[in-house]
Amino acid sequence: MTKQTVLLLGATGETGRSILDGLLADPNSFHVEALVRPSSAEKPEVKKLGERGVKIRVADIDGALDDLVAALAGVDVLISAIDATRQLAQLQLATAAKQAGVQRFVPCAFITIAPPGGVMALRDSKEQVYQHIRKLYLPYTIIDVGYWHQISIPALPASEAHGRHPRRGTAPTMLGDLRDIGRYVALIIKDARTLNKFVAAYSDVLSENEIFALSLMTSSDALDNDVYSKYN
Repeated sequence: MTKQTVLLLGATGETGRSILDGLLADPNSFHVEALVRPSSAEKPEVKKLGERGVKIRVADIDGALDDLVAALAGVDVLISAIDATRQLAQLQLATAAKQAGVQRFVPCAFITIAPPGGVMALRDSKEQVYQHIRKLYLPYTIIDVGYWHQISIPALPASEAHGRHPRRGTAPTMLGDLRDIGRYVALIIKDARTLNKFVAAYSDVLSENEIFALSLMTSSDALDNDVYSKYN
């Protein structure tokens, strides 16, 4: 199979690092590059990417469209792990990807599954990007990964978790480990069946009550069940 040239935006962030690790673990399938802002090009964390064999492309995604199109030349797959506050910056990125002939755009989804329309503000901003991609007829894959295991466990001591649990705690929740996201992404973008599809990748389905029970079983520090029971 011919290697895909994959360009990753946000490679130094939490999700981006996981994606980078997953791609680099399959060197026979991917030639991995990173897209960084001019202001970040000399940062130590970007230099470390180069030390791992990652080619760096420098471009301002808010700058001139023609310059961004040129920066995306030769890219097969463009993956965005942009900061949560910068979702709408992907509108121009998608336009440039279309003009540059990118074969698959993976926008920054990577959240819990929720419908658009007033349920979750972050989901609504992502929906604007998704609709723009579809209007462009830009090939895409949207990947959601569930709620991270890393932030699903009640804090210790229990006082830190006060008030953070839902009233009943019985609703099932899709969970995924941050460290697995990159592995999922690598598998998904190699599969032609995922083109122009929405893909959900997760490892467990647990309710808040089940998560709390597992925490009680495995923790050497006692959780205050009285505090938790007030919200059940």
